[in-house]
Amino acid sequence: DELEKESVRFEKVTDKSSNNMQTEDSELRILRSNVKFLQSTNNKLKSDLDNVLNEILSSTIFLGEPIDREKKTVT
Repeated sequence: DELEKESVRFEKVTDKSSNNMQTEDSELRILRSNVKFLQSTNNKLKSDLDNVLNEILSSTIFLGEPIDREKKTVT
């Protein structure tokens, strides 16, 4: 009788452990997927930021007339 109780208890623990492992595997897959997505998004955002900064730096705001240091200022 005691052996039977322990056997049932062992089966329950084993089943619970198996279910936990399956849940952990599923969670790991989700985490890996999320990490890949975030890495991809991060790379895309870095690229977009580089492009925007390059466009700003090459815009006419920064490409105006060069400053002539030799020219005398009128005071």
